[in-house]
Amino acid sequence: MSDFAELARRALRDSGYSLRAAARALNYDPAYVSRVLSGKQRPSPQFVEALNALVGRPVLPGPREAPAEPGVDGDLAHMRATVAYVLDHDNRHGATGRRDAARAAFLEAHMLACHAGDRPQEWFVLDMLAMHALEDGRTGEALVIADELLSRLRLPPRVALMARVRKARALAATGDRCRCMAELGAAWAALSESVGPRDPSWTWWINELEIAGHEGEALLTLGDAPAAVPRLRRAHELSQAFRADGRGTLYYTVSLLTAYARAGDWAECEATLLAFPGLLDAVGSGRNRRRLRTTLREIVRDPHAPTGLTGLTRDVARLPQLAAS
Repeated sequence: MSDFAELARRALRDSGYSLRAAARALNYDPAYVSRVLSGKQRPSPQFVEALNALVGRPVLPGPREAPAEPGVDGDLAHMRATVAYVLDHDNRHGATGRRDAARAAFLEAHMLACHAGDRPQEWFVLDMLAMHALEDGRTGEALVIADELLSRLRLPPRVALMARVRKARALAATGDRCRCMAELGAAWAALSESVGPRDPSWTWWINELEIAGHEGEALLTLGDAPAAVPRLRRAHELSQAFRADGRGTLYYTVSLLTAYARAGDWAECEATLLAFPGLLDAVGSGRNRRRLRTTLREIVRDPHAPTGLTGLTRDVARLPQLAAS
């Protein structure tokens, strides 16, 4: 991985591309490109192929189509390639990609994981399916997945914690505040336990940031913006420590703007709006740009919003970073 990073940096420099220019040309998130070029993240096969095409020569040989292997080993290889492709597409496009195709890919990966007996990968794919179901408004599906996971015997603690968070978000969407907060309370209690040896490696990111953010989002969904604000402030603070790529900071800045607007805190709205030009320059994310546009429209349409704030909101909406996404 370090050899690739060094060769890739040299190839881009020789071709006259800065990191941000390369990210734009490749249609990848600059934070993802930065992690690859610094050797902190292994490049996907799709990224290697795209980079080779951009610089006009192979940085390292691209992936070759391997013949399908029969049996469980072949299923595992196909499943992991399927999941890697979907997640790589999300790195490029966020939620701009084809949602139905992503869901179909995860369903196929789930079937193959079950067939191969790969429990950690099965849990991961189920978590991704629950997340996509919530984003697409399929609340019932998210509840079924979360309950199915929680019914498993000896489910690793961090996997169970995340299933409770997904269930809480689904319950918030149904308006069931009591059960939603009970699930989040159970998740907070489980977080105090140390990571267990049975927790799969993909659960490394499940921490206080994750629960605080989801709790704030759940309260927003339940219509309690004032209660959501302190949770989202905490998530915003933690995102700066735990998410060096800036995506978390952008995500929770959008969430805070939404909470301030719905709570009628116009002074905080103004201060938050002023942060977006710099954030949008630093972080590429189609999903967050769409969320921001939705909140900007809410503010402009709010009859209680001060005239000056409405003007600033329109100025932010006209930023080229938003117009281009």
